Amino acid sequence: MYLLRRGALFHFSRKLPDAFQGQNLNLASGPRKVGGNGYLRFSLGTGNRREAERLARRYAVEVDEALQAQPPPCTRISVGQMNPKARF
Repeated sequence: MYLLRRGALFHFSRKLPDAFQGQNLNLASGPRKVGGNGYLRFSLGTGNRREAERLARRYAVEVDEALQAQPPPCTRISVGQMNPKARF
């Protein structure tokens, strides 16, 4: 359920599509930075498991909504990566 315990606190951790690596994801609770490895990770600020589970569910919904509302960022491709048979 996207929960990760680090020391005394729980963290939210979720793998996102590669197109979001290093990008900001605009959640309802504020922008969050996606790491270069494609994981969105941040502290939930609690050591209580029940509270962490409740918060993780809330953030999971926020992430789902943000991913639906925000198209993946455009990536640059070289001419060599283009399909030569593509019709324009």
